[in-house]
Amino acid sequence: MRHNGLRILSPNGNVTLQPALVEAGSLTSHYDLILLSVKAFSLASAMDGIAPAVGQTTTIVPLLNGMAHLARLRERFGTEAIMGGVCKIAATLYAQGRIVQFTPLHQLCYGELDDSRTERLARVDAALGNAGFDACAVPSITTALWEKWILLSSLGGITCLMRGTIGQVAAAPGGPAFAHALVA
Repeated sequence: MRHNGLRILSPNGNVTLQPALVEAGSLTSHYDLILLSVKAFSLASAMDGIAPAVGQTTTIVPLLNGMAHLARLRERFGTEAIMGGVCKIAATLYAQGRIVQFTPLHQLCYGELDDSRTERLARVDAALGNAGFDACAVPSITTALWEKWILLSSLGGITCLMRGTIGQVAAAPGGPAFAHALVA
């Protein structure tokens, strides 16, 4: 990213950004908001990396699939620091750091884990409102987390049982009917 920037190829428009990069070892002050987006196997390392940036008023919005990460984050940083977050996007990372987005969907939802409407939630919503993607504070982030987990579980079941990608299943005779039956 330092050499090529953040390059995004998207149906919503291509963009190359040169973000200010901060490495974990150089964090010297507390942040207001941290969007934590890593794979679950990198969570422990990521928590160590962001720890110097977490202060008493820092809000951490994790964007990991599933639910187990919430307990680990609460244990490390305290319940009051954590909100829930769900990211919906169909994209992949290619060579030289190019991010290719396959569909126009680019949604980020967030909310308090007890579903309350707080001033903190309003601040997060205001901060993310004009960030270039569909951002929304949802009435129940727990419901949104479960809906995504059920979607991913269903997709995993479909692609494993049919031994192909969703595109291949959709193109196969009987594939769409099989997928609908599995989800039902």
